[in-house]
Amino acid sequence: CKASTRTAKANKSVSRKFDFTSLFAEEEKAAELNKIEEMEALFETESNKLNSEDEKLTSRRNETLSQLLNGQSNASELLEYYYSCTERFIHDYDQPAQPDFIRVRDDRRTETLSNLSRTTLMDEIDYDLDGMKVDE
Repeated sequence: CKASTRTAKANKSVSRKFDFTSLFAEEEKAAELNKIEEMEALFETESNKLNSEDEKLTSRRNETLSQLLNGQSNASELLEYYYSCTERFIHDYDQPAQPDFIRVRDDRRTETLSNLSRTTLMDEIDYDLDGMKVDE
């Protein structure tokens, strides 16, 4: 009878340890979920800001474009329209998450520059901006 009581006590202590470690695991999971939720909320906020800026730029562009088409604008407004169109592209280009076509083009340009550094003046190889060899 005493042996079975000891075994029961030992089993209880083992189960308590298991519950204790699972409690820590649950707390860690909860902390990770909180971090993920905070990051999602931050992403949502930033996304809303960008969408709002995008809407403002789009409405400005559309207004300026309609003025251009109706002949109600001058050269400075045309320049403003051009810069507002390129402003967003440049902003996106500077961000770490670049669109694929920009990344590919950038990689190709980097590769071209490294090729240029390996060529000597004796080779007399000219490259245009897109990295294509120019024949004379």
